[in-house]
This record gives sequence, structure tokens and C-alpha cells, in this order.
Amino acid sequence: MEDRLHGLADSFRRERDDALRRKMTAQERLTLKKQEVDAMAVTLKNLQEKQKQLKAHMSKAEQNEVLRKEVLQLTKEVEFQHAQLLNKREKAEALRGELAVKVKQRQLSLTKVRDLLHQQREKNQQMIQSLTTGRSENKLKSVEAAKELLLLELKNDHDGHNVKKWRDWVQVKIQFLSDQGEHKRRECARLKTIIEGYRTNMRLSICDLKKKDETSGDVVSDTPAVMMECNA
Repeated sequence: MEDRLHGLADSFRRERDDALRRKMTAQERLTLKKQEVDAMAVTLKNLQEKQKQLKAHMSKAEQNEVLRKEVLQLTKEVEFQHAQLLNKREKAEALRGELAVKVKQRQLSLTKVRDLLHQQREKNQQMIQSLTTGRSENKLKSVEAAKELLLLELKNDHDGHNVKKWRDWVQVKIQFLSDQGEHKRRECARLKTIIEGYRTNMRLSICDLKKKDETSGDVVSDTPAVMMECNA
């Protein structure tokens, strides 16, 4: 059980690292997009300056011809950049779809871990109840058999050896059960901490990606899983 839970924890760490790498890639793409927009603004400003110069030194007909050529060139550049922007938007939408699938998978994994913890907690409670109350039929039979064996050994115990043996056995059993219960409690607390940490990291990563998408204007409305995590 512990190895299985450790395996799930390792899987969560790998998924978290993948999400961080995708986040960095999205940030780089956003930076490139901003640089392209800035370049377009500089190009437009240069064209405006050239237009002013042409108005001062050329006739109206010549100005119109030059402006027409520049407008055609600028139109081609804008269309090309628009096509690139659409391509990047499609890739971003595909990335968000993959992220939504990852979120659902993580939610399922977290549910499985919580179920395992709940089952383990119930087993521990049942074990403690059976040890303290002894209400089950099998437990009563076991207690009666142990009682008969104890009485038989005590009856034939002339040197006190059997008394010491049973006393030592009871002490060892009590210590074993106490250590086992403490180990389970520590393990449950550790797993709860791990689960809460992964949940927090997922929410932060998803909310950061959503905010950057809203800033860049590429907001996709068909990602309910991502919106649910951010609102939570």
C-alpha cells in the first residue's frame, strides 16, 4: 500500500513538472507575440513618418502611388502576421485541451488516493474496535481459546516461566499495535499534506495560464474544468 501511494506521489510530481514546462512555453509564446505586436507598431510609425516626408517633397499623384504600394506591402505583412497569430491560437487551444485532460486525470488520481486513505482509516478503526471490544464471534472464540491455553499453562507453571512468557508477549503485542497505529497516523498525515500541496500547485498553474490567456485575448469558453479550478 505504501509503495503504491509513493508511486502515485511520484506520478503527481512528474505531471506537475510537465505542467510547469508547458507554462514556461506558453509564457515564451506570449513574449514573442508581444514582440511581434511591438514590431508592427514600429512599422506603422515608420510608414507614417515616410508619409509626412512624401507629402513635403512629392506631388499628390506621386504621393498616392507611393502610399498605394506601401499600403499593399503593409497589407501583405498584416495578413501574414494574422495567419501566424491564428496558427498560434490553434496551438494554444490544443494545449488548453490537453491541460483540461490532465486536470481531470489528476482529479481522478486524487479521488483514488482519498478513497485509499478512507479505506485504510476504516480498517484501522475496525482493527482497534475488534481489539478493544471483541464483539465478533471469531474474536470471542479466539479469546476463549487463549484463555483456556493460559489457564492450562498457569496451572502447570511451577517456576513462573509461563507467567513471564505471557506477560512479555502481551507487552510486545501492545507495543506492536501502538507502533503500527502511530505509523498509520503519520502516513495519513503525510499523504494529506502531499495531496493538498499538489492541489494548490494545480490551482496556481491553471489560474496563471488563464490570466495570461485573458491578457493576450485568447480566452476559450469551453474549458469548464479549468474555470472550476480557478474559481475554487
